[in-house]
Amino acid sequence: MIQDTRLWHRGGVTLLPRHSLLPDLQRSWAVLVGCGDGVTRTHESGPEEMTTELAGALTGRGDTAAFRAAHTRVLLSPSEPAEVLDAVRSAAALATDTLLFYFAGRTSPYRPVPGEPPVGPNLADGIVGCLPEVAEIIGSSRALRSVVVLDGVGHSVFREHTPTSFILAGSSFGPPGGDQLCSFTPTLVSGLRAGVRDGPEMLDLVTLTVAVGAYFHEARYCIEDEWVVGPARLTVRHPFKFRMVALGANSTEGGLLRDSAAVDEAYL
Repeated sequence: MIQDTRLWHRGGVTLLPRHSLLPDLQRSWAVLVGCGDGVTRTHESGPEEMTTELAGALTGRGDTAAFRAAHTRVLLSPSEPAEVLDAVRSAAALATDTLLFYFAGRTSPYRPVPGEPPVGPNLADGIVGCLPEVAEIIGSSRALRSVVVLDGVGHSVFREHTPTSFILAGSSFGPPGGDQLCSFTPTLVSGLRAGVRDGPEMLDLVTLTVAVGAYFHEARYCIEDEWVVGPARLTVRHPFKFRMVALGANSTEGGLLRDSAAVDEAYL
């Protein structure tokens, strides 16, 4: 892969060239939003916890971090859609290299058991209602590269309004109190932190997407209980003219298997 030959500086010290697939730290911004439903409590991580974990994985890798913490806005169960819209507008106005938007929300509450009262309104629904406007803001931004990652919500409005964005969508949410065999965002975080075995030097979006899908494929070898919720399918939109971006450097050890073929080889 081609590397950026320009040296970059921090605190008066000249550092090694930054790989061209990584976002330019000066010109890249990220907005991450996690919305709980205000009701569900499980032993698994909720949207807020997953959002915090992903933000840490994107900003906590030192010189190979995807984004600066100061350029990363994290919103946990915002009370008003305006909070999300203001954060996205600000980031879109400032990002000229890479703009990333992440949303996780438990937006499909399960019906109560017959005879039991409704659990109440889903607090995430009001925030989800602003996503079409978020998509329009991202679609009109000046960023050379835009990335949309969605957990638990539909991607159709982003496909319509962000034609040049890389979109990756999945789900981490099973029934309240139930078991989810493998969750989308935690698997993505695992890939960013532990790496991809036999993967490339940089964790580009295609490598991460294939490795997350491989983990879901691996999980199917482990299903023994028909009541365990299996992994949801990933939805991917990779525009032809998209300029690829990496979200971190690969670990020398590597955690996730690189693809479904490697999974089959390991289990068969």
